Amino acid sequence: MQVEPTSARRLCEVDTALISDLTSFRASPNRLHMAQALGLPDGKQAMALDGKYWSVWDCILRGGAVFSPCSAHLAYCAERQGKAHVVLNESPGKAFDKIAEGSPVFSPNGKILAYAALDGTKWKLLVNGGERRSYDSIPRWNPIFSSDSRHLNYGGWRSGNAYVSIDDTEYGPYDDLPPITTLPNIDIRVPIKPKVSPNAFSSDGRHWAFVAKRDDKWFVVRDGVEGKAYDEIVPDTLTFLSDGHSLVYAAVEAGHYLIARNDSEQIVEGRLHPCGLTVSPIGTAIAYIVQRQNEEYSVYWRDHCIGWYKSVPVGTLAISPDGGHLAFLAINKKGDVVVVVDGSEVGPFDSVRRRSPIFSQDSKSFAFAATHGVGRDNVVVNGRISIGPFNSIVDEGPIFVESEQVRFIAIKEGYVVAVEHNL
Repeated sequence: MQVEPTSARRLCEVDTALISDLTSFRASPNRLHMAQALGLPDGKQAMALDGKYWSVWDCILRGGAVFSPCSAHLAYCAERQGKAHVVLNESPGKAFDKIAEGSPVFSPNGKILAYAALDGTKWKLLVNGGERRSYDSIPRWNPIFSSDSRHLNYGGWRSGNAYVSIDDTEYGPYDDLPPITTLPNIDIRVPIKPKVSPNAFSSDGRHWAFVAKRDDKWFVVRDGVEGKAYDEIVPDTLTFLSDGHSLVYAAVEAGHYLIARNDSEQIVEGRLHPCGLTVSPIGTAIAYIVQRQNEEYSVYWRDHCIGWYKSVPVGTLAISPDGGHLAFLAINKKGDVVVVVDGSEVGPFDSVRRRSPIFSQDSKSFAFAATHGVGRDNVVVNGRISIGPFNSIVDEGPIFVESEQVRFIAIKEGYVVAVEHNL
């Protein structure tokens, strides 16, 4: 059923001639504001918040703007006279030769800003402007905070050796650290994004883990203790379960893929991909994607096969807050783009605009942004309600507000609008 939104508040007018890149649009976490990098007629660029221009720079660096989780702060990277700066709430930080790709990163409470920067020949990690350790080079994943914002995990290479730091304690040396995930080109109609770091903290922030390599073997270091060595640990699968101490990840041993959970191992008949495993917010259930030798994909949830598909884009598995429902994107055997919820297909669509569906806080509803034809984007709720159409929906997609409202940022008839729809 097609419906008009309850409200669509205009944030600013869109001049497509000034938009340097649609991917530079950033919706705030509360979906009430939007930031965008704009190209100006003189070749320079400026960041704009809800259409209001901030200072002008020679270049807004790749990655665009980053909102704090509370939506109260905005940071971005920009360049002027050959020097790079991190700009927080329109206040430029110290000048550096280069800012690391993916920086800056806010802590979950929004009070801490961290990023890596090149100063001469050394990469430095800066936390709220203060310098931490320096390295010769750094990995392409971001620093990661614990959920309580009290701890920080980062790493780098020094004198040919790899190190990982948890706060002020450094671990190593190691031979190597994991690279950033290179996701397979399953289908360009279904854009996804990898996690920002291959490392993990438990939900209560008391335990931590990271992956490292020594003597051609990969292993997990948990709370400073090295675990079993494998031929490979599948990137972006390392995760703590909701109990705060159980650890799960995918690995390869003697050509076989397996799922390691604490001291147990489960052989998987097929290939496990990066970002292809997720855990339930409640309990110990996991969901994962398996690719068979015949190139078909299946999703396993609570050790049961949900179904077989032409492909399942990794990074799209979503489990409801109560742990009772599973949703993901898929391309079915007919070649249609669909969303699968508890084994039932919703669709088909031309594309699904977010990396995974989302569930409401009470786990009773789900939503995602989808496209039906050129310039016809909608937000689909529970597979029955289509809110729209819009010319485009900003890639962050919709959120639920206390399970009673859906919010998202969209573009319609030349305006950026903050959309709210009451359920």
